[in-house]
Amino acid sequence: MDPLPIIPTPSSQKWREFRIRYLPLVVFGIFFIWAGTLWKTNITAPTTTGQTESIIANVTAPESGFLTNLLVTRFQPVNIGDPIAELIVTDYRTEDLRLSQIRTKLNIAQAELDTIMDQDRLAFNYESLRLGFNRELVDIEATKAELKILEKSVLSLEKGVQEQVIPRLTYEDALRSRDGLRARLEEAQKHSDVLKSKLEEARHFGVSFSASSTNSRTAKLLAEIEADRANLVQHTRDRIVIRAPVSGRVNFISRYPGQNVIAGETILAIVSEETPRIIGFLHTPMPFEPRDGMEVTVRRRSVKREEALAEISAVGPQMEPVTQALLRPGTTFEVALPFAVSVPKGLKLIPGELVDLIIKNQ
Repeated sequence: MDPLPIIPTPSSQKWREFRIRYLPLVVFGIFFIWAGTLWKTNITAPTTTGQTESIIANVTAPESGFLTNLLVTRFQPVNIGDPIAELIVTDYRTEDLRLSQIRTKLNIAQAELDTIMDQDRLAFNYESLRLGFNRELVDIEATKAELKILEKSVLSLEKGVQEQVIPRLTYEDALRSRDGLRARLEEAQKHSDVLKSKLEEARHFGVSFSASSTNSRTAKLLAEIEADRANLVQHTRDRIVIRAPVSGRVNFISRYPGQNVIAGETILAIVSEETPRIIGFLHTPMPFEPRDGMEVTVRRRSVKREEALAEISAVGPQMEPVTQALLRPGTTFEVALPFAVSVPKGLKLIPGELVDLIIKNQ
């Protein structure tokens, strides 16, 4: 009698047996490996937290004045030397100070010229006349600056008279002072024109006057006076262009066109796009003493959790207050040992970014 044929097991029955017996073990193994990888790359507790250092350059007003143009916007990249703002000087006290300095130099130069004995007399007189001409030009510039102030005062007084808050006698006194100053300015300009013509006529007498024929320091001082006077005239007529001191991006703007600024006041701040190092704090109780050259793993707090190797470049000499961004949760003040970590190659860090630091104590 022939044996009965073997009845094959259906595929569904085999899959059911695999699903019941073996699939849970495979899934458990996959999840175990996945959990271990996540623990190693994301859950490993860092030694401490660090923050990338930011280089901030505050752009301040060189003189007190009126901000006419702002040539940049927030977060705009700039290069060193780029024009970022324009300023018109409105504080004439600075000009008066510069005029006083020029007068002082002129007096020094005159005193030194008076002590020179063995010079050609005609050449000496020519240089004295030239100094007088320069003094007249300086006085003219000073009178112009003073006249500007008086004219503004007359306008404000005229408005006060119209509003009947200022006596008319005060307004008339200001008008007389302004007219007298105008007349004095016209006379000074006429006198300077006469001196200029006299200088042109006597120019050949001063040909022999040079740094080699007189005191070298006096000749240098005369050249400085000429340069200062030219700079003063240029300064009072043109706008001051403020340029970027460093390369980076504009972080914040505190003053805008149409606003008045005083000398030294911050107009905007520029932050460098590159961070030089990472600053961290080792809290107490310290698990070990940090040393220069110790290996550090720098891990970003991003989705991909990029990390790279770096090293400690410097350790602080004393315990210092921890910055606000690096305080541990639940604390408002604590002291710790600061240290600096070099920026790892190939890891793009943003200035001010918080990173995790894992220090290898070997």
